[in-house]
Amino acid sequence: MNKDNILPLLTSPQNWQWGEFKNNDRQQIRYGWNAPDDPKALIIIAEGRTECIEEYFEIIRELNAKGYACAIMDWQGHGLSYRHFDDNSRQHSYGFDRDIDEFSLFLSKIDGIQELKELPKVLMAHSMGGNITLRYMAENPDTFKCAYLIAPMLGLQPKRIIKYIAPIILRAASSLKRMHKHALGQTKWNETFANIAKHKVSSDPIRRNKQPYLFKTQPELRCGGVTFGWLHHALQSIAMLQTSELCNKITTPTFIAIAGKDVVVDNQKSKNTATLLPKCETQIFDGAEHQIHAERDEIRNVLLDSLHDFFGKHL
Repeated sequence: MNKDNILPLLTSPQNWQWGEFKNNDRQQIRYGWNAPDDPKALIIIAEGRTECIEEYFEIIRELNAKGYACAIMDWQGHGLSYRHFDDNSRQHSYGFDRDIDEFSLFLSKIDGIQELKELPKVLMAHSMGGNITLRYMAENPDTFKCAYLIAPMLGLQPKRIIKYIAPIILRAASSLKRMHKHALGQTKWNETFANIAKHKVSSDPIRRNKQPYLFKTQPELRCGGVTFGWLHHALQSIAMLQTSELCNKITTPTFIAIAGKDVVVDNQKSKNTATLLPKCETQIFDGAEHQIHAERDEIRNVLLDSLHDFFGKHL
């Protein structure tokens, strides 16, 4: 892992500012934002599971260069936001409704920033962030001019295990009062696990090392494996987004970018949800792993062109 190649990707964007706020339970959420001169719009970025704000610095600099202000928060259990049990070795959840509430508080905080509050908003969300923000948009369809979702978490791999075995295991974990323990196959962050996992998110030899480098050098940013409780609530949220009852409420123009070689989320479930959304486009990015926005340039540049075209069409 050559830090000389990685560090330029982690350089703070110009005029970057950090902030924090308290959720309804007085727990801390970290966020950050910046704005170029005379921005044309504000991109709200919703990170995926395990990610932290620093991983998005490269793309934020590029979005700034295109005239966009940017704002992003660390979900609970991520980055420097609060951790359940004060423990970053496992990611727990008491329900994705809490994440939706905290996302709403984040947007309220952003609306209070003078440089940002009058700007039209668009959304860029990845993986778990796509799941949470879709549910937010079901109740708040007019917040964003449009939403660009990268490999949204609308189904989990491996399909058969999730479908048939997970419910049985979760019932057993609940009855044994182990919902706060690591789910099967999950563990705290370690270098061996990270070096295996990075090959599932990007084929770019430098960008896929951003998170392992950050987590090794800044242990406070680490995000460990999920608990049975997180898995339970994730599957509940996924199921909700496979129903026309919820999806019909999401009238925000939406684009779903699908990674052709994704082994993290279930692409067929993404396609299913896309057919239920009233205003949705999709595109498959052949050869891309789960983090299309962190892929090698020949794939990533196609994604960025697609994103800018989509935003431009709706602004």
